[in-house]
Amino acid sequence: MNNGQSSTSNGLDPERVKEELESVELDEEEEEEEEEEEISSTTAQRLFQDVMTDINVEMAELQHEIELFTPEEQAWINDQAVINLKDVQKTVAFARRKDMEHTTKYQKMLLEQKRKALKTFKKRLEQNTRYNPGRVAKSRAAETTYPSDDEIEVLHEKVVKKKKSKKK
Repeated sequence: MNNGQSSTSNGLDPERVKEELESVELDEEEEEEEEEEEISSTTAQRLFQDVMTDINVEMAELQHEIELFTPEEQAWINDQAVINLKDVQKTVAFARRKDMEHTTKYQKMLLEQKRKALKTFKKRLEQNTRYNPGRVAKSRAAETTYPSDDEIEVLHEKVVKKKKSKKK
């Protein structure tokens, strides 16, 4: 440089050196990002498997609890779960998509609908009220018990008295 030569004559162009340094730094950053993505994808896969395992365990426990009931009660609970699922599918768009059936969100929703059906059934048992699971509006079902002989006699007496009072 003392001879009046510029740095470009030595083959060292400051702009070229700067570009090479930036490209090397970018390559290193891209490699780090790829490693992080690989780590995050394996971590995400493990997390997905853990969550699905937990959901499957909870579903198995819930199914075992349902199996303790009679077949008619099991059928009612399962029918109610299907009705709940259809109600959710009407209001939530992702639940209608077929490709969402294998996601944790969808599986959790299925689990919650079964829990809701079981909770409804247990509440119904506590109240000793029969409900029609096919209806959205929960109205009481008709009573199937027949009046006792004493009640029939009382009703008959009331009818006889009313007829006599009308004749006078």
